[in-house]
Amino acid sequence: MVAVVGLTIGLAGSLRDVRAATGSAVGQVSGSGSISVGGGTTTVTLNLSTDGTTAAPTGTFSISDGVNPTSAGVGTCLFISGTTATIGVHLPDPGLYGLLSITDNAPGTDTLWLDTPVTTGPVDCTTSPSPGDLLSSGDFTVTIGPVPTMTPGPSIAPSAPPTPDPSPGSTPAPSPDPSPGSTPAPSPADANGDGIDDALQPLGTPAGSFLDESLTPATSGSIVATNGLSVTIADAPNAAEGVVVTVGTEVPGAQVELLTCAGGFTVLLDAGTTTVGTCGSVTVAVTFGRAVVVLGDGLTVVSIPAGGAASVADNGDGSFTVENVGLAGSAPVSLTVDGTTTAIAPGPPITVEAWDFVGFGQPIDALPVLNRVKAGQSIPVKWRLLDSAGAPITDLASAEITVTTYSCAVGMTIDLLEEVAAGASGLQNLGDGYYQVNWKSPTSYANACKAMHLNVHDGVLHDALFEFTK
Repeated sequence: MVAVVGLTIGLAGSLRDVRAATGSAVGQVSGSGSISVGGGTTTVTLNLSTDGTTAAPTGTFSISDGVNPTSAGVGTCLFISGTTATIGVHLPDPGLYGLLSITDNAPGTDTLWLDTPVTTGPVDCTTSPSPGDLLSSGDFTVTIGPVPTMTPGPSIAPSAPPTPDPSPGSTPAPSPDPSPGSTPAPSPADANGDGIDDALQPLGTPAGSFLDESLTPATSGSIVATNGLSVTIADAPNAAEGVVVTVGTEVPGAQVELLTCAGGFTVLLDAGTTTVGTCGSVTVAVTFGRAVVVLGDGLTVVSIPAGGAASVADNGDGSFTVENVGLAGSAPVSLTVDGTTTAIAPGPPITVEAWDFVGFGQPIDALPVLNRVKAGQSIPVKWRLLDSAGAPITDLASAEITVTTYSCAVGMTIDLLEEVAAGASGLQNLGDGYYQVNWKSPTSYANACKAMHLNVHDGVLHDALFEFTK
């Protein structure tokens, strides 16, 4: 249970319109804090209001706890004079925190101290501190008690202001030992049984910066920031749960690449995404935004939305195991193989292949064309399989066809299948990656529309639509 929480807030971007001479009081600021725990996240909210000073900057900030000072989430800070601005931060693990601080992602040294502690319980708290004086000539840090001895008015001078978290791109100092009475993070574990401790260490960072000393040997990963996006990397509250990665929103629609220690995977994080990643067989849990795991040079993609989690393992034979490891009812994970997408619900893992499906061959036209054919006719289903390097897959062992009924759509493009005669049914390996199955449609399909689903065991179904005539 959290008894007392100190919040340190900094605004990215400066309050240029409210600056006066350095050290002078330019406004009164009041605030309140709250914490709520539930649904697998901890939400920290700080409300601030001023007494009429004109200011409306927007920026980003990060939050850390006193046990693991580099563990972070990210939110957006909105400070508008004369109104109450709400700042919400979600942490991926509720945990127990001895101290929570929110620090500006941009440099700044000016400080606002609100002189009443914020007392919190496990659900919420709305204890309001007394107003404090705002002193600044640029960016700000806001602290809600307990605070050092201070004097109100222009002479406010905290005796020991907190050290802000490093701005994105800088090298953070090693994490200090937990403060007395705090709960230390447990030793990392091989949660997925792949023989690798499930934690990430960003490449190029000094030993101890993001590394639990109990990790032997250290696993590694790296972040590649692109298109001007900022990246914040931090330990998760529980070392076994990996590393929190948060992506800025400077370029909406852009992505950041996460290179994992497992190898064989590319994880792309959308702008504004907060994820928790583990090493070995890569596991990605998304708190906000979306993460995409790219396999087989882009032929296979696993998309994980906010609230979802997936684990991906390289089987070493060109195939991958994908598992939706979210709780029942959590956001579905999407699997796309060569342009065909299917949803994966929480449950047993599935095996997917990073194959390029080339099809269908004539006489069948692929979606969205509606193929018109006489019921009872045998239809040759032809395709080719290539690997991610373009080499033919020549050892496909089996393929199955299933059929479902759907309503014939008005206005669809219709292709009349020529009369065809097929040989024996069953999978035929024609060589060089070419395959064929002969589908004998029953006469009972007359005057009906059917969807044919071909399963070549690459993780998705390949579909074609048919309208059957008498």
